[in-house]
Amino acid sequence: MKSLLASAATALVLLLPLAVPPVFAQEIAQAGRVVDLDIKYPRVKRQIFVPRADGKRDQLQHLLYLAESATSQAKRARGYRNLAEILIKAGRGAEAMRAYEAAALQGDGPSSTVVMQAHAEGKYQPVWLGELLQLVYLPRARAGGTSGPMLMAELSGKIKGIGSSTQWLQLAASRGSTQATVELAEAAESKGDVKSAAQLYASVDKFTKLERALRQVRVNLLGEKRKPNSKLAVAWLDRAVSIDSAAAAKLAGSLWRKEAGTKSARAHLLEVALAGGVDPQGGGGGYFTRLREARTDEERTRVLKEIRTAADAGNANAALAFAQDGLSRGDASVEGGIGVACVGG
Repeated sequence: MKSLLASAATALVLLLPLAVPPVFAQEIAQAGRVVDLDIKYPRVKRQIFVPRADGKRDQLQHLLYLAESATSQAKRARGYRNLAEILIKAGRGAEAMRAYEAAALQGDGPSSTVVMQAHAEGKYQPVWLGELLQLVYLPRARAGGTSGPMLMAELSGKIKGIGSSTQWLQLAASRGSTQATVELAEAAESKGDVKSAAQLYASVDKFTKLERALRQVRVNLLGEKRKPNSKLAVAWLDRAVSIDSAAAAKLAGSLWRKEAGTKSARAHLLEVALAGGVDPQGGGGGYFTRLREARTDEERTRVLKEIRTAADAGNANAALAFAQDGLSRGDASVEGGIGVACVGG
C-alpha cells in the first residue's frame, strides 16, 4: 500500500507546474528553450545522489528511478528537472545541479540554461563536461544568445578542439554582447593594435573617442586595474593628440609630474605637453630641457619650431625660452620677443 501511495505521489509531482529555477537561471525565458531537436541524447544512468553514510536508500530514490526509466526522452528530461527542483528546495544544491545536468543531457532547455549559467559564473563544475560540450554547449552556443558563446570563449583556453576565444567572442559581439566587444578591444590593445581597440571601444562606449584615448593613457601608464604598459600609454597619447592636442597636452603634463612610466615615455609626455603649450616643469624649464637635450641640428630646429608655435599662441614660458635661447646664441632679432613676452606677462 505504501509503495502505491509513493508511486501516486510521484506521478502527481511530475504533473505539477515547474518550480522557478535558481536565481542564476533567469535567462531561461530568452535562451533556455533553444535546443537542437535533431540530437539523440544517450540514455545513461547518472550518479545523482551522494551515498548515505549509513548505506540506506535515499528517500528520493524513487524519483530518480522514474526519471531514468521513463520511456521517452522528453519524460526523462522532465523527470530529472523535477528531481532537481525538489533537491533545490531540500537544500541539496550539489545533487540538484547534477540532476539539472542529467536533464540537460536529455535535451531539456531550461536545465541547459541553469547548468551553463552556473558554470559560466563559477558556481558549478559539471560532472559530465565532455558530453555537455558536444550535446548541449556547442549546439546552443551556435543556435543563438550570448551566454553560450561567452562560456565557450572562456572554456576555449582550457579545452582543445572547441574553437578559439576570439571566434566565440566575435560571435557573441555580433549578437550584441557589450562584454564580448570590450574583451575583444582589450585583446587588440594587448597586442599593440590601438587602432582596432579604439574602433571596438567606440562601438559600445559611453565615452567620446577623446575621453577613451585619455582614459587608456592613464590606465596603461599608471597601471590602473592592470600591469603598467608605457608603450601602450604612448600609443594612446598619440591618438589623443590626433583628436585634441590641447587636451592631450594637459593630461601629458599632469602625468609627467607624477613621475610614472619609463624614461622614454616620460620624455614623450614632456614633448606632447610642451608642444601643446603646457610646461609641467614651470618657468620655461621644460622647453630649456628639450633644447639642451636635442642631439642634432634638425632636432633642435624642430623643437624651436614647436616652442615658437607655443609662444605665438600666447604661452609666456615658451616665449621666454625662445627669447633666451636666441640671446644665448647672440641673435639680436629676438630682443623684441623679450619685450613682447614681458608685456604679455
